[in-house]
Amino acid sequence: MDVTHDLGATGPGGQGQIGTFASNDGCVAINSAAARSYIEVYGTSHVFSNAPVPGSDRRGPRGVAIATSDEGGLLRENLLTGSTALRDALAAYGLPSLGNAGPIVPVVIGDERVARLTFQGLRPRGVASGP
Repeated sequence: MDVTHDLGATGPGGQGQIGTFASNDGCVAINSAAARSYIEVYGTSHVFSNAPVPGSDRRGPRGVAIATSDEGGLLRENLLTGSTALRDALAAYGLPSLGNAGPIVPVVIGDERVARLTFQGLRPRGVASGP
């Protein structure tokens, strides 16, 4: 289960979907030699890396303290309010978003070129996004 984007942002006390705090790692469990081979070739660290950053061991306890505090609860409420408002605004422009309201708002662009241009245009405006 990927809790990268919900840990501290959703669930009771900010504990995410599984209700526990975990480390910064993950795995793929699969029983297919072909799929395993594909992942070994194309799923290398240059595609995605979640290696711990320097100092994360010192920041972790403070993040846990904030996530489980009253302040963390208020931050989660604000996040959900903002996420819902963004989804509503996107829908008003005919852009569907996927999944449930939360910290990540996947938007269906439909055309790869338009998605890349959208991504390039959002970054200078301070919007964290990825194509």
